Amino acid sequence: MLESSPGDFADAYAAYAAQGELLPRPEGSFLLEFACGDLALYLLDRCGPYLPTGPARVVIHGLIDPDLTHLEGSPPEQPWAESLGRSSLQGVGQVIAQTRRAVVVDAGLPLVLSCPSYPPYPAGSWTLPVQVGEWLRFTTLSPLHGYRLEKKAERGS
Repeated sequence: MLESSPGDFADAYAAYAAQGELLPRPEGSFLLEFACGDLALYLLDRCGPYLPTGPARVVIHGLIDPDLTHLEGSPPEQPWAESLGRSSLQGVGQVIAQTRRAVVVDAGLPLVLSCPSYPPYPAGSWTLPVQVGEWLRFTTLSPLHGYRLEKKAERGS
């Protein structure tokens, strides 16, 4: 199992949230439109409806296509990511963390990437055999998932 709840997943990867802008959306839409740098991403909303627009931190999670994912021989000039279709990405990024459930890549924005897996979920089935510091070329499957981090109320306010 990849997550016990959307909140647990968001908390586990909060350090790797992308900073950007949530754009207005039609009421009841299940897609978040999230602008981060030059990218406008459509993310499957994993945190619930009626989230406000404006500045936001969002954990972006994608399942990668293992057949279209491989290590780069030499580092590119810079990491990059571009939208494919409505809710998918391709890009090149440096592995900045590896957990039992995901690989975190800096592709100009932080992305939490996992391999598709099916029960009984053998150990390591969600991740790739990569090391921190290596460069990865990837393509995600659709849809990307978005976990908006709630702003914590400050103590005493």
